[in-house]
Order: sequence, then structure tokens, then C-alpha cells
Amino acid sequence: MKKTKSIFLTLSFILFATSGCLSVMEEDDLVYCDATHSPFGGGSGSISDPYLICSVTQLKQVSASLSSHYRLSRNLNLTGVSFSPIGSNSIGFSGTFNGNNLAISGWTYAATSGSEPVAFIRRLEAGGIIKNLTLSSISVTGEDSNDLVAGFVGVSEGSVDHVYLKNSTISGKSTVGGIIAEAKSNADLDSAFVIGSTISSSAIGASMRIATDTNAVGGLVAIWKKDTTGSEEITASSVSDSVIVFDKDSAYQNRDARFVGGLIGYFNQGSLLNSTFAGTSVQGKFNVGGLVGFSSSTVTECSASGTVQGVSRVGGAFGFLGSTAIRISASGIVIAEIDASADGQVGGLVGLLTGTISNSFFSGSINADETVGGIAGLVSSGTVTNSYAFGTVTGNADPIGGAFGDLIDAVVSQVYVYQTSVSGGSSQAFVGQKSGSTVLSQCYFNQMSNSSSNGGTSISAPTDLSQYTGFSATNWRSPSIYAGRSALTPVLAWECNQNGVTCSTK
Repeated sequence: MKKTKSIFLTLSFILFATSGCLSVMEEDDLVYCDATHSPFGGGSGSISDPYLICSVTQLKQVSASLSSHYRLSRNLNLTGVSFSPIGSNSIGFSGTFNGNNLAISGWTYAATSGSEPVAFIRRLEAGGIIKNLTLSSISVTGEDSNDLVAGFVGVSEGSVDHVYLKNSTISGKSTVGGIIAEAKSNADLDSAFVIGSTISSSAIGASMRIATDTNAVGGLVAIWKKDTTGSEEITASSVSDSVIVFDKDSAYQNRDARFVGGLIGYFNQGSLLNSTFAGTSVQGKFNVGGLVGFSSSTVTECSASGTVQGVSRVGGAFGFLGSTAIRISASGIVIAEIDASADGQVGGLVGLLTGTISNSFFSGSINADETVGGIAGLVSSGTVTNSYAFGTVTGNADPIGGAFGDLIDAVVSQVYVYQTSVSGGSSQAFVGQKSGSTVLSQCYFNQMSNSSSNGGTSISAPTDLSQYTGFSATNWRSPSIYAGRSALTPVLAWECNQNGVTCSTK
């Protein structure tokens, strides 16, 4: 009997496979999708029995039932196919779209008019879910009146989980995100990846939202807002080999309304965890960061590498940080152009800091105009602890410092810089200038040609951890190997045994 049953199942598998209607689902369950059936290839639209989609015609039917549940059963190629975004801003998608680890590719959509969000799903309602889906080689373009443009979701109040945007171009003229344009309320984003893509806004003057509104570009999310409830977060996500651009040549001069970040442009509360920007570049004018352009949210264990370029409030990790950041690493090149209308504030980790950053480091080179520092350009009523910078700092006009450009009412402790050079203006080895009730303790810098430091203690043997009095073994280690480093200066304990770093014992 068992043998007969086995033969029957094998024959059934062959028949359906050769008809092109077979998809292997979870745990080897066989689910059959009829590509010729209308409106869907199977299922009832419930959570336990979702509608099956295995043709472009069936995909187009999703907008007719926005609260139902769907499962993609075949890779779909939309090259040359006219397909409009799902739902609208007034009536969003509230069901589940399970991509089943399959891909939709070749979709091209260029908005010509209207103020609707432009994305695969225009609006994801609270309780709505999109997951396990790849969008590959797509091109999405917004018009002047389309404020919100993204690859996956225009406005999200739902959950986006395990999604990929690959080799795609997402562009608009105001607010643009690789995965989500604007996330708010109880939105969550987990395991989202942008690879080999360009996310850009060419906004100029009147093409943007009004000056008091937020205009942002982010590799993952352009704008992330939170209300007074919920625990919205972004976790385990990354952007790699991608270019994130907010037109820096615009005449638009409102620095408090323009933001661009490798991961998030404008981040207002919530949390960002274990996420990475791994090149190629982030470009903008104001509030430009390798991770986040503007952050008033908690950021933990994140890294950025590549080139960050802007004019004012520019940082390897954050353009502006008004919250808490812990275990942050930034590496690469930070460049800020000379602009008489701006006042610099450029740093290896952060441009302007009013919050707290700890257990973090920058490694690379900085070339900027004014208010320049290896860790932060300007710290105003902010705190920096257990952090360091390694590399070069070049400025054009004072204040310029190996660690900080300007400190105002700041608290800095257990910080060091190892700079092969600090140059430009009347550059200082540690702090360009400081004022107010600024407090420095247990701060160090390596001996350089700079005759003054404006704070901190010079050490002659910067590779000897014992010279850094007050540095706790809980937070610091001596590396025996550090791939790519010209000197084995102290590292943070969490760096050990990863990314080419081997540490000696405590």
C-alpha cells in the first residue's frame, strides 16, 4: 500500500511540474497554482488559505481585494507589462502579501500626475504584512506632486519582513526610500536588503515639499516617524553597493528640512539595530550620514562604510544625532564641500551631536571646510565616551581638531585619537575650540607636528594600552592583529575577533 501511494504521488508531481503549475511551499507541502484561472490560481484569500498568484494577470487583481491574503507561487517578469501600484493612499493594503522567497522583476513605473505615493504597495495599513519578496531590476519614478516614492511601500503602518531590492533605480523629486518612503505608527522593518541600487531625489526649489516639511532620502527608509505608542524598530537590515543621493546642487537652503542617510534619511524615534551601510556612497547637502541623516532615535550596533559627501552637518555615521548611539563604526571617506552659506559641522562619526555616543569609532579620512573633527564636528550639550578616531583630518577654516572641531557644554571621557595628520587653519591635535562648561577627562592623542591640542594628553607610545590611564579593560583591548591598520592602537572590546581584529588578553 505504501509503495502504491508513493508511485501515485510521484506521478502527480511529474504531471503538475511539466504543466508549469507547481510551486514547492513550506516544509515540502505541494501547492498547485493554476496560471490560467481567474481571478487567482487557487486559495480562498484567508490567512490559512491565501490566494495563489502565478501570473501577471492574477497579480493585477490584488488591488480589487486589499484586505485578503496572498502568496506568490511563481517568479514574475513584468518587463514590458503595464502594472500600477497596489491600493491607494486613502484605501491601503491590510492583508498579507507573502512573496514565498520568489521575485518580481522588470517592473517599470513612472508617475505622470497625482499626489498618490508611488511604490509596489502605495500604502500598507496597520496589520498589513509584506514579506519574503524580492523586487529585482525595477525602475520606479515619481513626479513633482508625488511626495513619497519607494520600491516596496509608499506609506507604511504595517510590517515589512525579509525583503530584497536588487539592481534597481528608485527616484523622485522630494522624499525617496529604497524599501519604504514614510513609516509611522506601528510600522516595523526586519531583514530588509538593498543591493546594487540607486535611490535618489532630484528635488529643486518648488518641486519639493514646503520648507517646513521634511524632505528626505534613505537607502532603506526616507522618513521614519513614531507616535506615542508602539515599539517600531528596524533590525538586521542593510544597504550595499548602492548610491544614495539627495541633489546637493539645489538652491534650496533650508538645512532643517533636508536629510539623507545610507539607511534612513529622517529618523524620529523608534530604534535601529544591527544594520549596515556598505557603500558605495551617500551624497547630499545638509544632514548627510552614512547611517542616518537626522536621528532622534536609539541606534545600536550598526556600521557604515564608503564615501559620505555633503556641505553641512555631515558625518560618517550621522549628520545630526540628538539621541543615543552605542557600538557604532564608520569607515571610509567623509567629504564636505566649501560653501559660504553653510558652517560646516563635519565629523568622522557625526556632524552635529546633541545626544550621546559611546563605544564607537571612525577610521578613515575627513576633508572638509570648517568645524571639523575626527569624531564630531560640533558637540553642543552632548556626551562622548569610550570612543576613538583613526586616520587623517583636513580642514579649510577653524575650528579644526583631531577629535572634535568645537565643544560647547560637552562631556567627553575615555576618548583618544590616532591621526597621521591634522591640518588646515590653526588645527589642534585634539579639540579645535571649546567653551561653556565643557569637561574633558581621560582623553589622549598621539604626538604629531601640532604643537597644541586645546585639551587631551599627548602619549609617545600610542600602541601601549597602559599609557591610557583610566581606560577600563571592560571597554578596551590591545589588538595583536588589525587588518588594514598602520598601528596597533587600542580597540574597543566588542571589535575583537571580528573583521580581521585579534586581541591580546586583558
